[in-house]
Amino acid sequence: MNKQLNKQMTMKAKALTYLLSLGLAVCTTITLNAQYKLTVQNTKDGKLTLNDFAEDLPIEAYNGTEIIVTSDREGKTPDRAKGLKPVYADGTDNTGFGVSVEKNGNQVTLQCLLPITQSANYKIKVPDNFSIKVDNE
Repeated sequence: MNKQLNKQMTMKAKALTYLLSLGLAVCTTITLNAQYKLTVQNTKDGKLTLNDFAEDLPIEAYNGTEIIVTSDREGKTPDRAKGLKPVYADGTDNTGFGVSVEKNGNQVTLQCLLPITQSANYKIKVPDNFSIKVDNE
C-alpha cells in the first residue's frame, strides 16, 4: 500500500513539473509589444513616408483611421531616467521605442531613429487609402 501511494505521489509530482515547465515556456514566448497610434483621415490624399527603416518592414493596409506602429522594443523608461529624453542624430523619439513621428495635415512621416546595430521588429498598419513612400538612403 505504501509503495502504491509513493508511485501516485511521484506521478503527481511529474505531472506538476510538466505543467509548470509548459507554463513557463508559454510565458517566455509571449512578448508584450509597445504600440503607438496616430489618428488620421482615411482619404486618398493621405501619405505616409517611412525613413530609414529596415528593408524587411511589414506594412499592412486595413480599413481604419489610425496609423498603428508596434515594436517588440520595450517603451518603458527606467526609473532613474524619468524626465530625460533620448537624443538621436535624426530627431526626437516621441513614441518611446525609437521612432520620431511628424504629422502635417494628412501627411505623416515616421523616422526610425535606431542605429542599424539595434533591432526593434517594427510592424505598421496603415489605412487602406493612404499612399506610402519608403526612403532608406
